[in-house]
Amino acid sequence: MTRADDRIPVVAFGLLATTVALKAKTGHLTKGDICALSASVLAHMPGNVAAHSAVLEFVANHRAAPVAAGTALQDAILELVPEVDPYRAEQVLSDFEGEDQMQFPWQGIRGMV
Repeated sequence: MTRADDRIPVVAFGLLATTVALKAKTGHLTKGDICALSASVLAHMPGNVAAHSAVLEFVANHRAAPVAAGTALQDAILELVPEVDPYRAEQVLSDFEGEDQMQFPWQGIRGMV
């Protein structure tokens, strides 16, 4: 089975970084979270200077100002995610509408979908 982080590294890193940022902002950050964030940026975002800088800044500032560090990390993550062209989203939606909506047997059971 292919994991999502094998297919879309920016999403895998972004989800973990967002989780770490929220944990910092709520006072629930652990050393393990810092290690996981550091490992994730190295594994999923090699060569991405913006991602590495955001993690370094977060690690440097999370003790003194956890809320500000978490907010800055979240803002940096939003900058990494590419904008979705609205026309592309409409195209994908129309492609789904044209497909057979019954993909699984349980979808034919009345009241299940």
